[in-house]
Amino acid sequence: MIPKRVVFAVVFSISQLPAAIAATPVQALYAWWQNEYGLTLTPGTPNASHTPELLTRAPVDECYHGGNPPTGSTNSIQPVNGDCASGDKKWNEAYVWSTETVGTDVWWGSMANTFCVIDGGTSILRNSLTSPPPAFNESFTRICEYDQSWLATTPGLLPAGLERLGDWRPPKIRVYDTTKNLVIEVSDDNIPKSGADRDRVNSTLGFRSMGVSDGYVIVAGATLAGGAVGADGINVFFFRASDRSFVKSCSLRGYNDIRNWVAANGSLYAGVRTTQGMWTAPHRRLKPPVFSFKNVLEMRIREQWN
Repeated sequence: MIPKRVVFAVVFSISQLPAAIAATPVQALYAWWQNEYGLTLTPGTPNASHTPELLTRAPVDECYHGGNPPTGSTNSIQPVNGDCASGDKKWNEAYVWSTETVGTDVWWGSMANTFCVIDGGTSILRNSLTSPPPAFNESFTRICEYDQSWLATTPGLLPAGLERLGDWRPPKIRVYDTTKNLVIEVSDDNIPKSGADRDRVNSTLGFRSMGVSDGYVIVAGATLAGGAVGADGINVFFFRASDRSFVKSCSLRGYNDIRNWVAANGSLYAGVRTTQGMWTAPHRRLKPPVFSFKNVLEMRIREQWN
């Protein structure tokens, strides 16, 4: 049985918070909220039955040097044990995008630098690639480097035409073991470091969808091109819930988004979206251990881009 807890996941994509407001996680949360939305907030006294507790946070994964590139973020100076020899600490993981609970394990999938990636993708959708990209910007709560980031300016790291998504980083799958208060790195440690399975991780926009069926955890997300600019592809990953081990992965073509899973009558159903204009996708049925997919329903909806 998982203890009853209220969990807030707060991740900052830009370096250090000023010491005056970063004394506690609660103070940091209030400071971020006030700066992000222009609200005047006065921290109240936590209710005794809902005392905030910081369980985990995203690790420092880059070192940021401020200003416009080439002195911006870089992969040439890596943090060591969460510290940077030069520059400021940078957290790229900015969003918990999917969750599932299996026994005493809480699974979650993430997306990095969400605001910047969506803004960059919207720029591609609305403008021709000859239009100026969004301007590099640095604020209290985020850094958006777009096509000026090291990922975008290093040949071969991003698909051609998607350089404005330069703030994207490969997403993560993690498990929080509530019995040991321990975070387990699933996507980094359990998926092979090279080959087709790793390539799928490294081409996924973010892990937006999770489902559980017959002792398996299924994690899925659109490809970078599919999720950001409506191109083609969904990547799906399968794990054994009992030991969190990786089983296999596959790619589904003809789709560019996947959301919730629903278990019913021994099968697992998911809603996905097709690449054919603004059609919703058929639902897909999954029945382990065969992991076969079958269209069972198709609907049409109306979507509007603002």
